[in-house]
Amino acid sequence: MSLASLLLQPKKLGKAKTQDPMMGLVEDLMTLAVKLAIDQTKEGEISKILEAAFVAGAIRMVEGFGDSFQQAKNRMQVWVQPFKEQFEGMGDKLETMDDFSQVIAWLLENLNLIADGLEDFSIEDLRLPIQEVMDMIEEDLGIDSVFVENMIWELLDDIVTRLKTYPPDISREDRQNRHQMISVLRRLKRQMKNSFKFPMPTAEDISGALMAWLRKIGFDKIAKKVACHGGNMNSVFDLMKNLPELPGFENVFGFNSVGAAANSDLEKTYAWYASWVMGDRYRSRGYYFIPFWPKDDIFINETKDKYIRENFCRSKKEFNLTASDGDWKKIPHFDPDSAGNHDQPYFTFDEDDMDAGSKATRDSMEKAALYLAGIAEYLEGAMHLLSIEEGDEVSNTLHAVGNLVFGSYILGAKKPPNSVLRFCLYRLLCPILGSFQGMHTKSSAETSFILWITVFLGNIGEGFIYGGTASGVRNLVLSMMTLLNYHERHSNYQSDPFPSDRYNPDDRPDNRLVIDGVADPFISLAGWCLAKATPREHYGHPFAGGGERCAQMWLLWGVLAGTGFGFLGALVGTIVAEMLSWEEDFPVLGWKMLQGAEMTFVMFWASQFTTKEGDTDEGKFNPRGDDFAGYPSPGESPYRLPWAGSRPVYCPQGNQGYITHNAFATPAQVYAYDFALDQDVEILCSRDGIVDAYYDDHDNGSDGSWNYIRIRHDTVNNDHDKGPGGGVVTTYAVYGHGRKGSVEAAFNDRGIAKNNIKNSPVTQGQVIMRSGDTGNSAYNHLHMHVLPQTTGGAVGDNTIPFVFRDAKHRDLYNVLSQDGVPKTMNHYISENTRTG
Repeated sequence: MSLASLLLQPKKLGKAKTQDPMMGLVEDLMTLAVKLAIDQTKEGEISKILEAAFVAGAIRMVEGFGDSFQQAKNRMQVWVQPFKEQFEGMGDKLETMDDFSQVIAWLLENLNLIADGLEDFSIEDLRLPIQEVMDMIEEDLGIDSVFVENMIWELLDDIVTRLKTYPPDISREDRQNRHQMISVLRRLKRQMKNSFKFPMPTAEDISGALMAWLRKIGFDKIAKKVACHGGNMNSVFDLMKNLPELPGFENVFGFNSVGAAANSDLEKTYAWYASWVMGDRYRSRGYYFIPFWPKDDIFINETKDKYIRENFCRSKKEFNLTASDGDWKKIPHFDPDSAGNHDQPYFTFDEDDMDAGSKATRDSMEKAALYLAGIAEYLEGAMHLLSIEEGDEVSNTLHAVGNLVFGSYILGAKKPPNSVLRFCLYRLLCPILGSFQGMHTKSSAETSFILWITVFLGNIGEGFIYGGTASGVRNLVLSMMTLLNYHERHSNYQSDPFPSDRYNPDDRPDNRLVIDGVADPFISLAGWCLAKATPREHYGHPFAGGGERCAQMWLLWGVLAGTGFGFLGALVGTIVAEMLSWEEDFPVLGWKMLQGAEMTFVMFWASQFTTKEGDTDEGKFNPRGDDFAGYPSPGESPYRLPWAGSRPVYCPQGNQGYITHNAFATPAQVYAYDFALDQDVEILCSRDGIVDAYYDDHDNGSDGSWNYIRIRHDTVNNDHDKGPGGGVVTTYAVYGHGRKGSVEAAFNDRGIAKNNIKNSPVTQGQVIMRSGDTGNSAYNHLHMHVLPQTTGGAVGDNTIPFVFRDAKHRDLYNVLSQDGVPKTMNHYISENTRTG
């Protein structure tokens, strides 16, 4: 099964609705979260209360740090300075770039530097800076588990107190929402305070887990591969840079190609830096968490006297420039003459500071925003290109081509592609078309559609991760350059160190507020560490395991621990950002703490999937007994993949799977594999053995019990037949979801009658069943797991680790991994041969 099958079969969710009071609290929390999300999009009163509580909490915390806060910043300065130096000269370099080829040469140069730096990269290179950060947190600031726990409870109490203070004109609906939130927060504290212990991460925890993730995705190999193919990429770029000059290209991909008003918009100019820095400024915070939700675009109109704020989700607005016949530098926020009045938000640049030297001018920032937009497209395309594997060529190829085209258009035409067209073609059409690759043709329309949805959601998720990574790199660079451009310290800061207004609390430049690109990676890392810290035995879909487990995951980990981890990420990220601008703004820390808590909660289950899916501690994890010995080497494995042919087969769920391959299934199916075989495909015996049991009389498509065959392996393999604790055991392979009557038909073809199937020998490669979708199955697939024999001679009820000799994850040219363990959302080609 898959997440899509769970969503499309709500009857499975019905099991989660119990009379358990803890489950009731979880359901109330979910209802409240939806109301809060709606309230945020409207900038309602409850959102303002949350913001005020977090800002007040940040101010209390910093005041409590006293002089140790400066000591912590001094320690961090040593860590931040090398990164700061790398960016200080970027403005001068950008000043010299005026065409496509120079940008590409600069990009390839940096890719080579990254690849060389990663060649000898070790866990120690990660541990040392992370240890420095943890020392700053624990030694200088005195933040430990108890500190975080107390901060969370104080924060909840402050929110409740503020919610109880009603304005005189409060509506009945708002009063009810406040009462509900107060009730949920009080119950949350009452139920969880005694059991909640914040899991403070160590440097070893963070660096070890981060290094394991980098190795898992082969990041060093990816960077080296991109750099090695730099010459070929340059040739491609030389070809692509001419795309904007092709007849009709502008009319198809240009920002004025959809819904343009004849000639009136043809001369308007896109403001790259203004669009980046102001794109989120005038929309509600709730939209920040909606993937691919468009930001505002800023244009200078055709008569050069107004700037336009556009978003296809709402009507455009026009505002006056500070001078006629101007450009984006005459937008009041960026005009130094207008900014001198300090009556509105404004930004500073290199030319505003006679002593700057290493900062970036307005023209440099415009070039940076433009070039990085194109580079981000190329980076996303490179990740898709390097993710092409056998069986998954179409989606990644379409995405890569789309990125290359859009990136070339941006750098060649120096204009943005049409956002509606890009979203429809790229974010929807590419994954839709790619999901048809390998689609079942013999299964029912319903089950084929569900499998298609499963693949489609995977493609969407992959695009979201790659797109988010690429845009995150762009945001990081632009944020650092904007913060480095900060200068001036006005007198009213000294008299009001804790201003409360959100956007322009005083007359300091707004550069200091542009910290998202720097702080968000730390919050994302904190959320990832939170997911890694959750126990493996709790992994599963959001409603698995009943009330107690759901309460632990949703409340203890998602809300409480999520707030703590979000706070740590926001704290470190904000300190680093403020050190770049050399300016403190403690309300910004409060806003970032709130955003960190929201981000970790919103992304909690997605982070669980990306970090915990397949995480069995290398095959040692056992949710019901002594640890296993670990995955054996696949080189001498007696198992081969249970089908014939050279066509890649999709694995929708592997070991420690999100939906059913976890500790909550019966038997515990942590070590199980699903293979998306079409209806009526021959299932081959994976390993020699004796038929121990079978059943194949359930109708195709039936729910409940399944058709299956179980094969006992009487010839024990000392390396591959190990039960809990590492002891050698007799094992049984179970093949499930078979087609009705297919077991008896397969043996009958070899002359074995129905009554003689049990206890008959089978050898690797013989047909034992045909694939179907009987039992707990949302779409046609084969399920396989291995069980141990108990000391009493019975079949055990807990799956054990096993590997396939021929389970190799491949791209178009090489074997990427061959540990014998099929992974979720990958494709595999069987080397098993049909023998009868």
